[in-house]
Amino acid sequence: MKGERFYCQSTELAGATSEYLPGRVRHHLHDLWVGEIRLPRFLFLAWMALTNRLWRLTQGHSYYDIAGEQKKTASESLHLEAGEWVEVKSVAEIEATLDARGRNRGLSFEPEMARHCGRRYRVATPVRSAIAEETGKMIHLSDTVILDGVDCQGICFHNCPRANHFYWREIWLRRV
Repeated sequence: MKGERFYCQSTELAGATSEYLPGRVRHHLHDLWVGEIRLPRFLFLAWMALTNRLWRLTQGHSYYDIAGEQKKTASESLHLEAGEWVEVKSVAEIEATLDARGRNRGLSFEPEMARHCGRRYRVATPVRSAIAEETGKMIHLSDTVILDGVDCQGICFHNCPRANHFYWREIWLRRV
């Protein structure tokens, strides 16, 4: 409905928290100390933070950023349904569908999603609508699915514990 705003934990998150400053590791040390994360995960996060910092200084963007060169991004309708098997296309194939901000028709291809390229998954469900966290408005989606068992592990975002589902454009997938 026009002008209607929806509220949930995700839409209120920015107002209830503060952003981590780049280069600060105190929160990771605290997580390690209280047992929220184990030493290998802590070392991985520290390595990734250092790598991204150096990469941003020398290249102007994060190491894991994936972006394309499209001015207007295309769509592809596979009409996927729950239970179907798909394979995630290669990073190069997906980059070819993205704009300079790493988006396809407004939906971002998150850096952590690249870990799943070349792998096969079952479609959990098609996504027809979602609440935009920034605005609280209901948005309608097409040619978008959630893959079974593929959740964000917080690797690229300061060990974020939210474990959100990734939204996958059908153009990033191929039916198996």
